[in-house]
Amino acid sequence: MLTIERTTLHSQNATFQQEKETVAKDIAQGIEELITNLTMLNRNLELVNSLGKDFEQMNHLWSGFRQVCAGDDIQDEETETSEIDGTSQLSHESSP
Repeated sequence: MLTIERTTLHSQNATFQQEKETVAKDIAQGIEELITNLTMLNRNLELVNSLGKDFEQMNHLWSGFRQVCAGDDIQDEETETSEIDGTSQLSHESSP
């Protein structure tokens, strides 16, 4: 009876150890996949960041262009307004 219990106990222990090793291998494989995917994600984020920095120079150039154009529009409006005001003042002055 004792030998049967020991054999059964030994068999259960061996089965448990095999399942434990299988689960440990699965976990290790999952962690390796996770590390690989995180590395790929990091590379992609670095690429996106570097592309963003490249567009920063272009953005600065276009912002300067827009400000120059906006400055020209403001100067043109001021010139037109002063010309209109000057013309209307001249017509008022010559009327009386």
